[in-house]
Amino acid sequence: MRAIPIRLSMTAAVASAVASLILATPSAAPAQRAAAPARSPGAAAFDSARFGGLHWRSIGPYRGGRVTTVVGVPSRPLTFYMGATGGGIWKTDDAGISWHNVSDGKLHTGSVGSLAVAADDPNVIYAGMGEREPRGQSSTWGDGIYKSTDAGKTWTSLGLEKTMSIAQIAIDPRNSNNVVVAAEGSRWTPGPDRGIYKTTDGGTNWKLVLHPSDSVSAIDVSMDPSNPRILFAAMWDFQRLPWQIRSGGRGSAIYKSTDGGDTWTRLSGHGLPTGIVGRIGVSVSPADPDRVYAIIEAAADTGGLYRSDDAGESWQHLSAERLIRSRAWYYTRITADPQDANVVYVMNAPIVKSIDGGKSFQVLPAKHGDNHDLWINPRNHDYMINGNDGGASVSLDGGKTWSTQDNQPTGQIYRVNTDDQYPYWVYGSQQDNTSITIQSATASGGITTSDWYEVGGCESSHIAFDPANPRYLYAGCYQGAISEFDRVTREQRSVMEYPSLGLSTSPETQKYRFNWSAPITTSPLNRNVIYHGGNHLFKSSDRGQTWTVISPDLTRNEKAHQGPGGAPITNEGAGGEVYNTIYYIAPSPRDSSTIWVGTDDGLVQLTRDAGTSWTNVTPKGLRPGFVNAIEVSPFDAGTAYITYDGYKWSDWSPQIYKTTDYGRSWTKLVNGIRDGDQVRVVRADPARKGLLFAGTETGAYVSFNEGQHWESLQANLPAVPVTDLQIHDGDLVASTEGRAFWIMDDISPLEQSAESVSAAESKLFNPRKAYLTSWGSARGGGDAGTNPPSGAIIDYDLAAGTDSTKVKLDILDAGHAVIRSFTSSAKPGDRNGKIPGTPGMHRVIWDLRSAALDAPKGITFFGSTAGSRVTPGSYSVQLTVNGKTFTEPLEVAQDPRMHMTTAELAEENQIMHTITDRASMIFQDAKRLADVRDQVKTIVAHARDLPDSSNVSTTGKRLAARLDSLNVELVQPQHTNGQDIIGFPNGVVDDWLYLAGNIDGSYMPVTNGAKQRLADLQQQWAAVQARIDDLLGAQVTAFNTMLQGKAAVIVPRPQAGPKP
Repeated sequence: MRAIPIRLSMTAAVASAVASLILATPSAAPAQRAAAPARSPGAAAFDSARFGGLHWRSIGPYRGGRVTTVVGVPSRPLTFYMGATGGGIWKTDDAGISWHNVSDGKLHTGSVGSLAVAADDPNVIYAGMGEREPRGQSSTWGDGIYKSTDAGKTWTSLGLEKTMSIAQIAIDPRNSNNVVVAAEGSRWTPGPDRGIYKTTDGGTNWKLVLHPSDSVSAIDVSMDPSNPRILFAAMWDFQRLPWQIRSGGRGSAIYKSTDGGDTWTRLSGHGLPTGIVGRIGVSVSPADPDRVYAIIEAAADTGGLYRSDDAGESWQHLSAERLIRSRAWYYTRITADPQDANVVYVMNAPIVKSIDGGKSFQVLPAKHGDNHDLWINPRNHDYMINGNDGGASVSLDGGKTWSTQDNQPTGQIYRVNTDDQYPYWVYGSQQDNTSITIQSATASGGITTSDWYEVGGCESSHIAFDPANPRYLYAGCYQGAISEFDRVTREQRSVMEYPSLGLSTSPETQKYRFNWSAPITTSPLNRNVIYHGGNHLFKSSDRGQTWTVISPDLTRNEKAHQGPGGAPITNEGAGGEVYNTIYYIAPSPRDSSTIWVGTDDGLVQLTRDAGTSWTNVTPKGLRPGFVNAIEVSPFDAGTAYITYDGYKWSDWSPQIYKTTDYGRSWTKLVNGIRDGDQVRVVRADPARKGLLFAGTETGAYVSFNEGQHWESLQANLPAVPVTDLQIHDGDLVASTEGRAFWIMDDISPLEQSAESVSAAESKLFNPRKAYLTSWGSARGGGDAGTNPPSGAIIDYDLAAGTDSTKVKLDILDAGHAVIRSFTSSAKPGDRNGKIPGTPGMHRVIWDLRSAALDAPKGITFFGSTAGSRVTPGSYSVQLTVNGKTFTEPLEVAQDPRMHMTTAELAEENQIMHTITDRASMIFQDAKRLADVRDQVKTIVAHARDLPDSSNVSTTGKRLAARLDSLNVELVQPQHTNGQDIIGFPNGVVDDWLYLAGNIDGSYMPVTNGAKQRLADLQQQWAAVQARIDDLLGAQVTAFNTMLQGKAAVIVPRPQAGPKP
């Protein structure tokens, strides 16, 4: 929960034993205990040959998401690491100015629970996987321990896969092979994998050394750095339920070991709380190892900060201040200052600091609320790093100031939506932050903070609107809040059905129950109709002014599951534990009276009469779970797909079900999805029947046959939960839980494939319409998202046996003239560009231009050397491979935001051709002059051997000087960098290229000023051309006359005309 005031305005693959399982309707089966997710080597393998041309791009936003573990390197004071929830491991070498990921493609899961760097070798890092804080809205489990011995370049799995979540790691500062691990285990089910583990051989072997019971997790462990045999462990008796967080029980306690973790003693009495205890955080003071701090969740005023000054023999209760112990299940983290025994920090909604040994606290400034971890450099306690719900930030002044967190693309996004603007905008809400809309493409260097903004609601919202006219945006928040945001005025207002505060109130007492992420959508057939789901379904047709209840309670309405959200010590009333609610709404795109609803208690409900009556169409025999998403087929009225998730009941199996008869029967479709990789969402491609996409706990899948078999679509997508997918005009857009938004541009090769992309013979795919739009940099990174490529996307698939040196791709205009050619045999630096020729699928981007000018290398031009941009119209793409030619049409259209007439476009094209043709000929003339100059110099160099040598030498030198002078006048060779342009005179070609850049950079009609400049340049060129003709004509002829009978004559190159 984001710590901000609430405003009224709102504010490989596994083959199933039975590929298809037919299920009838309706009720759910009794609960069954399920095993932990099965682990195989990462997500299902991505076939780079079959899908090689497809890749994902991260658009951001660069705004940090939840980080629960951070660590630094004492000997490298500007180097720090952070572990993001769902987002992997990141490293900074400049104290947070920039971050780079060091785990993508190397780890099999994305959530990191704990990081530790060895004191005896800063290259050794241990990473414990799995989200530490047991949120109810997240399922990001981990797969054990990883180790790096090269500062994060490579990682090796060390086992402990069944622990699900590693909360803390302690490394012996004298021997990094000795490691103690606090394993939280599954938050949803007690189990034998909870407890303290130890290794003495660097992780080759592990031993469970402390396991009080299956209900008790290890949530923290702290080692005495001066005597690593002494350890303190915080054990937590807890369980997360879908409707409650149980934090506390007889098993919660502090344990101490004096033999390096081989044996443990439970500490009790002697000043510690005597009643039921919940979560605990513990920290040994490196400045005074006898001093041990503990933050303890306990009843009434017995909770708070405890301190021992005799290594745990006795304890003092120093503070019961609520600021340091609120929402104990989510925080309860403590860090002792390594250089001052009286200084201690407690992580909670704020960071608080005590300088009097824990008696009193002051709030420190922080970049974000909800703080989870703090690491302090033992050599300089002013250097520290904080992990919070908005990312990680570094301080070099003891916490007075912090580095930015707006350089981390690690947001946890709940859902995704898109509109029909050009370029289209992407919408979602970021956990522990705000709702957001972000451009999918920009004309600037990347997609930056200036390209996104908040759109009402809050962190957990669905966002709904009319895609064709997205002025009014409807976004939700917990406890049923819903707002209308006007993107024209940037104003928002609350349009709650029944404005009730709800916080800290048992759901059973509320008029309506709303999920933490209550669904909101508009009807695809009438965008003025808005639906909002509570335990009833609400409908509004007047922008939220009035709402109508159009259903009974569609949930199981289990009163036993509608009590306090937290027990037995601390209540949790933010709204994440509200249960028996609608979780997804899917109006039919074919029938306005048909609406599908899925609930968080596992029901599928259907109305075919606009809500007058409802039918429970839940697949029969389901284990407990919830309906995460529903996709209604764009082709068949009675066909729908549901993704069913049982992770909250410790069932991580993938579950996708399809009906073709309005829910009377269902087919299970998970063949090919890795066991344990539960599915979040399925989407049906609107252009090709049978093509489905799935987002799972670790990535993305595709099916070409209605889900009968699934294949990985991971490509370069990190191992991250894909929370939602949307197909927008041929792009696949994904929201993720830990890496913000990603887009796979142009999936038309998938839409045009049969059962797979590969075929017995090569194939050229029909390219989609290309627009004359120049997007910004496609590189991204730093603190900016990546733009799409500019131009036409051309995909082809080469069959096995292709001669990789003889692949050719031609672009032809409407008259079948070749205007651009690409070959696989092109040499590096070829102005047309080299294309791939190996078997498999490839993607080439044509920039909608003729070939770049054949400009000399090593010279900087203050203008454009790009080829002429084509005009809108019909073109064709021709692929030649192994002697066979494939041809597909290509339509090029004007940028939809621009409105030039056909005559204006033709005029611009003609002017640009005039300019680029002239520039091309100037480059050729410069080469001709240089070639003749070099011939003259060669003759002059041997003039002493010729008759009349003095006259030949003198005349030749004068001629060479004139040739060289005119060559420099045409193309200035001193322009080797951007500064030289203002230090040396421009060449004639620079004026032409500068004019080209002025015209080419605009999507508006050519200005009169540009036309006048062109006329002047043409007039000036006539005089220059005359001098060139004189030098290469009369003057060279005269010199040749002098050489007759004495030496070889000069032969100027002929003038060839502009190169295509």
